[in-house]
Amino acid sequence: MACGGKTRETGRTPSERGNAELDASAPVASQPWSNSDSDAGNSGVGQGSSGSESTFDDPGCPEIAEPEDDFQCDPLKGSDECGDGFGCYPYVDYPSEPCEAEQFGSICALAGTGEQGDPCLDQDCSAGFLCVASGQGTVCAQLCRAPGPNTCPNGLLCGSVDVKGFGVCF
Repeated sequence: MACGGKTRETGRTPSERGNAELDASAPVASQPWSNSDSDAGNSGVGQGSSGSESTFDDPGCPEIAEPEDDFQCDPLKGSDECGDGFGCYPYVDYPSEPCEAEQFGSICALAGTGEQGDPCLDQDCSAGFLCVASGQGTVCAQLCRAPGPNTCPNGLLCGSVDVKGFGVCF
């Protein structure tokens, strides 16, 4: 078992120690979240491996204005607002710097043909569907409002995605 980056002998054989302690001689990083008997009364948060105070100083971020959301259409209305052959798709613009904020929005784009469970790349899903990573790879999934009432087909639930206010049916 590790204690401050160093190991201590447990006096038990590997089979008695179990999987978590199979190699007590291997170096293990300190885990400030652990609360083992050797840490009793000492959470370790903000402390180095010797128990001394950490010298890390978080500079924080300056006060910045949150960017305005840029929803140009309603992704749950399908192609109604965008015209034939187009769909409204939600997006998130991730920050390029540590202190920047995400920007959320939606935009009309050429609609694909993918529907629930179909494999997808980028925006090749039909209007009303979004390409998401899943246990079956990247697939199209029906959009839904999250949080909100479950509007997904029977057997599916609305799960959140990175774009606030929206989810997909899983």
